[in-house]
Amino acid sequence: MIGIWGSSGIGKTTIAEFCSVVSLDTSKRYHLGAVRGKLKNMKVLIFIDDMDDQVVLETLVGGDEWFGPGSRIIVVTKDKQILRGHGIECVYEVGLPSEELALQISANAFRQNSPPMVSWSWLLKL
Repeated sequence: MIGIWGSSGIGKTTIAEFCSVVSLDTSKRYHLGAVRGKLKNMKVLIFIDDMDDQVVLETLVGGDEWFGPGSRIIVVTKDKQILRGHGIECVYEVGLPSEELALQISANAFRQNSPPMVSWSWLLKL
């Protein structure tokens, strides 16, 4: 199992989606016994995004023995303890870009050399 950890909006999901083929939406309920039985002998790639509950993670993916050889489970979370609690040792921490890199990304995205000027004065009127 692989964990991707970092603060909100940093690109964890984008990184995981780049690698994923199968996406599992934790808001849907599946008959886990049937799913587990079918996956035991299959090589699968499962992507679980925005995981914030240790019990839900345990229910969804249990252990490595639930899946066939060569399977990959990618868990994306803001809480590193979720990954540690499930025994996931391969953890990629998505860090913030340097100021220089952030400005380069902004310049590329907005096609100008400096970030766009935004007026927040309307917030004062609320």
